[in-house]
Amino acid sequence: MNIITSLNLGGNGYKRGSRQYELSKELFTWFIEQGHADQLGWDPHYSGARNFADRGEAFENEMGIILQRNLFQDLGHKLTLYPMEENGSRCDWDRGLAHAHNWNTLQRYADCFTWLGTANTIQPHRLHYMWNQGRVHFTSDEIWFQPSAFEDEMMSHPWLLNVVKATSSEDNVLDVTAKTDDKGKVMKIYVVNLTDEPRKATLDIAGFKFRSRASTWTLGGCDLDTYNTVENKTAVAPVIGTTTVKQKGTAYTFPRYSYTVITLTR
Repeated sequence: MNIITSLNLGGNGYKRGSRQYELSKELFTWFIEQGHADQLGWDPHYSGARNFADRGEAFENEMGIILQRNLFQDLGHKLTLYPMEENGSRCDWDRGLAHAHNWNTLQRYADCFTWLGTANTIQPHRLHYMWNQGRVHFTSDEIWFQPSAFEDEMMSHPWLLNVVKATSSEDNVLDVTAKTDDKGKVMKIYVVNLTDEPRKATLDIAGFKFRSRASTWTLGGCDLDTYNTVENKTAVAPVIGTTTVKQKGTAYTFPRYSYTVITLTR
């Protein structure tokens, strides 16, 4: 059994010496003394805004990363983080793009988290109460995905465990994360184009041999207020394709406001 505290830390976090930090330290110390440090979990709810992942220290505070780091330095035990709610007030492509950017960034902090979640999975279409952020909408006889649900499906099937080094010359324009499977047979490159125009890029890949024919999966390329309605359930839906990728110098254009996954296989 685990006990999970659901407390929002905010951009300022719990600074060392503050009452909030000392109470957190006291609570965690009790679990450590009982021999159950791993059974205290912290659920810091976090923002579904497009610029959230770009906030530097404020991002690390809100996600609990700095609290976890400081408690480890003070107590020698790692606080388990279970961020279960990425919160927002919309379910359109603006939210979908934010979700992709958040997940790209959070996977680069992979060893900080045990679980990652998103609020409000299922929502009756046009009958939401307060928070219009459901990722799966339904009526009495139909069910369909909103953009962020398509993203979660892509990320989790299959879930690749190994985050590898990936850099972008303009990470405020093209946010990139790359992962491989345990056997080194598959690499996925996840790219978020955060801008309102197509972006040309050159792909250089080192340390992974692959077939030249790669599969592509692209979501977005539309206005930020677009979402999937009962009248048009695929207004924002994945486009599947293939492309040729070389080790060096592959030119690729990422559509405006888009999330693209390029899959390379041996």
